[in-house]
Amino acid sequence: MSKNVKEKIVVDARNKKLRNAAVISVIVLAVILLLFNVILEQAFGNALEFDWTENKISTVGDTTKNILNENDKKINITVLATEENFGGSSAQTFNFLPKLLGEYRDMGKGKIDVRFIDPVQNPNVIEELDPEKVHNLQQHQIVVSNEDHSKIKVLTSNDLVETERQGYQMYISGYTAEEALTGAIKFVSSDNTPVVYVTTGHGEAKLDQNYTILRAMLERNNYLVKELNTTVDATIPEDATLLLMLNPTSDITVNETDSYLKYLKTGGGLYIMSDYSNTVFDNLNTLLNEFNLKLTNDRVKESVENTHSNNEYRFNAKISKNPLYPEDANIDFVVTENVRLITTADNNKDWIETHPVIETGKEAYAEKAGNPEDLSIPGVQNVAMYSINKGYMDDSVRKSARVAVYGSATMFSDKVLSQVMVNSGNYVLLYYSANKVAGIESLQGEKLLIKPKPVVSYNIVAKNQNSTKLAGFFTMIGIPAILLVLALIVYRRRRNL
Repeated sequence: MSKNVKEKIVVDARNKKLRNAAVISVIVLAVILLLFNVILEQAFGNALEFDWTENKISTVGDTTKNILNENDKKINITVLATEENFGGSSAQTFNFLPKLLGEYRDMGKGKIDVRFIDPVQNPNVIEELDPEKVHNLQQHQIVVSNEDHSKIKVLTSNDLVETERQGYQMYISGYTAEEALTGAIKFVSSDNTPVVYVTTGHGEAKLDQNYTILRAMLERNNYLVKELNTTVDATIPEDATLLLMLNPTSDITVNETDSYLKYLKTGGGLYIMSDYSNTVFDNLNTLLNEFNLKLTNDRVKESVENTHSNNEYRFNAKISKNPLYPEDANIDFVVTENVRLITTADNNKDWIETHPVIETGKEAYAEKAGNPEDLSIPGVQNVAMYSINKGYMDDSVRKSARVAVYGSATMFSDKVLSQVMVNSGNYVLLYYSANKVAGIESLQGEKLLIKPKPVVSYNIVAKNQNSTKLAGFFTMIGIPAILLVLALIVYRRRRNL
């Protein structure tokens, strides 16, 4: 046998041993990792799981952690479904729910009980949670209740996400599960539930139609929302924390003016949102005059550089320094649309404070009575204002009367909020201003705001034509070329063994 043949046999045997050693090493390493994973699972359970999603939809934030840390009451969270099928045909959309509820349970310090029960398989759970059948409980709902189920908040899959219509299809535009769950816990654990009365009878917009995000924000932050038709009975209930007028299209009556003022004199709060229209609010302005405010019949038009899509009536506006908005908020603008000009009235008093809340840029106009040909001189125009009247306070009335008037209701509509939730201050301003006008001062300092979490897109977006071509060239030619070069190098080295 020649020397070259012997050397080749030795090399082949060595290569075979190396190959076998490599295979065995991979198998041993895989077995070790598998055993290690099993041991950790048995020892720590879900404690070592992490939420790697960019928007952290399975993780609670600092606000929720603080609320759970301070909670001293037993809370039951019952999901009327199995962990795998909540949401029915849309179960894949809500696969984050078990992990998220696990976070609530783990951080609840033994006060939060979480269970998944399918009412089809266990119908007795409905009788247990709602023996009087007040809430019409059904499969795929989440029931948050206090210990004896005397106070219940029912959530559906629609409460966990926000949707937006594009053409004929609905798309998820945000995740609101944490906001909904924490709000429900606050609701059932609170001794006092503030009531917001939404006025009707004046052509107001409906919360359940184009303002569902507004309604959800109120309900998730421990408000009980009710409707109140003051054209039938102008008396404001004693439990009213806040009176909300949502884009009325007709004026209130003289009788309602007196009733509203009587309520405000007891330390009440009035929140008015009114788009521009040709409606004149003489009686409402009589009421607002007590707060040195006025809903004008003028329409605000912004200069081109601040507009959206060259629409002079949809524009960015500045949030002024005011008592409604925290000074440390990191967003200082809102998106407004179809704005009615708000001004002060001719009723300056030492006990009345007025504050601009939202202002335009320095080159905006007011169209007199909505006439595009009849413009004011360019300048800053008020989109929203806030007023405090301390003149009614005495030994029995400890709170000042509070009124906020916004010249745009559309800025808080589903259409706008779903588009600008993350980047503008619309939602944040809505939250803080509602609490302030309601007179719930403590919420200003507790930082209880939980914003919906955005949908993260992993699509590769082409920035421009050149970058797209470069990426295509690198993918189609560059990567194969690099792999070919590496293969040639390995080949040459192996040939010389």
